[in-house]
This record gives sequence, C-alpha cells and structure tokens, in this order.
Amino acid sequence: MWIDLMVMGDYDEVDHVLNSSNEEEARTALLFLAKRMQSPGAALSIITDVKEHNTEDFVVWADARHHQKTPKADFDPLTAARFIYQAAPKSLVKKLFTKDGPFRISRSALMFPRIFQMIRKVENRFNLRPLHDVLIIPYWLNNELLLLTIGFTKVPTKEEVSNIITLGMLYLRKWGGSLIEKSSESKTEEDIVKLSHDELEVIKWTAAGKSMRDVSDITGIKYRTVRYHLENARDKYDYATVQQAVVRAAVDYGLSPTGEM
Repeated sequence: MWIDLMVMGDYDEVDHVLNSSNEEEARTALLFLAKRMQSPGAALSIITDVKEHNTEDFVVWADARHHQKTPKADFDPLTAARFIYQAAPKSLVKKLFTKDGPFRISRSALMFPRIFQMIRKVENRFNLRPLHDVLIIPYWLNNELLLLTIGFTKVPTKEEVSNIITLGMLYLRKWGGSLIEKSSESKTEEDIVKLSHDELEVIKWTAAGKSMRDVSDITGIKYRTVRYHLENARDKYDYATVQQAVVRAAVDYGLSPTGEM
C-alpha cells in the first residue's frame, strides 16, 4: 500500500498509534498531533452503502470543541459533523468515492467553487472558528469507505500534512476493521439521540402542550433560548420539523403529557 513508502515523522504519536491497545488510545494520539498543528476539529465517517452513495448518519466520532469561538456546554460535535457532511455538495461527495488517496479541499476549490461558501455557512451556524483548509483521508476496507476529515485554521506545511496523513493512515489501518464492525453492530439497535439537560427540560413541557412562551415562563429560560434548544434537538434527530423531534424525544425518554420525566 502507498503508505509503506512514506517517511514517518519523528513523533511519539506514531508509537502510541502502533502500540495502542484500543481505538480510543490511538484516536487520542491522532487528535493530539492534529491540535499541535492548529487543527481545531476532526471527524471519522464510514460509508457502508457505497453503490447507493448513502451519506446519512454515518459519522462515527467527531472532536471539535476547540473549533468554537465561544465554547458552549451544549455544543455537540457529532451533530455539527453530520450537518457538515449532509450540507456538502453532491459533486464533492461523489469525488470521495473515486479518490484512492488523501486530498485537500483548497486544492479542489476551483472544481467546487461553492465549497468554501458551504464551509462558512456551517461555521456561522455553529459559531466555529474559520477554517483555512480541510484534509480528507479516504481509506477503503472490505468495500467500505472510511473518511478521516481534519480541518486547519492556518496553512499547514508540507511536512505537517505528510505527518498527519501518515498517522491517520496508521490509525485507519490498525482500527478501521473494528470501527466498521462496531458501527454495524450499533445500527442493529435503535440508537437514542443524546439530548442535553436543557433540551430535555424544554422538550418535556413542549410535549405537554405548552407554547414556547409558556415554556419560557415555567422554566425561566429565555424565549430565544427555548427556540434554540428545540431547533437544536430537531437538528440532532435530523428531522424536518420541531414537532417530529418533540414526539420522538417523548418516546425515547418516556416523557409524560403532564411535563414529568
């Protein structure tokens, strides 16, 4: 494989990934190197239905808390990552299925003139620091595609890109199989979307038939914040309406019509 021809950088992270006893340990080493390169965010995705170009709900993990301009306790990196992938131009998504090696979005900007407009839209939506470039590392395994995505807030050097690609490929080679297996197992069960305490507080009263103004008066949460929590829950469930998210959350968390948990 082409990675065998690359010269690894002299980083402790390489040893940590090679000798890691679990995926979390290897991921930590990868993210540590990424943050040293001023990368505020990274995500891993698995596309299992390659023929259908299915890109829904395939984000395995995301780390982007350092990506926010002003950190918020209820910020969910996984939701942000899923939104980014779903907002990506179809032409870019199709390109991912034909690439057999890493590539940088900035190098493809002429082919996809709207790509950075989409990135800025996502950054504004989630209060994220502006990215200068995005590196995508595709890795094929058993006819399934793993995508390691890393953002940069400054122009990375050629050596930095080479080092993060090497470490990323080592991570994917060592733990890609177990990640695919774990992802497949999780899809056999109905996952409950993780909602914050404030989101549940707002949803339980909404499920009880209260208006947003009523919920604001009952909980003491500002009206704008009530609407924000409802819309954030909708985005987490990836539904078209708030009502759908409220109904689903009421079922998932056993909320009663009286507003009790």
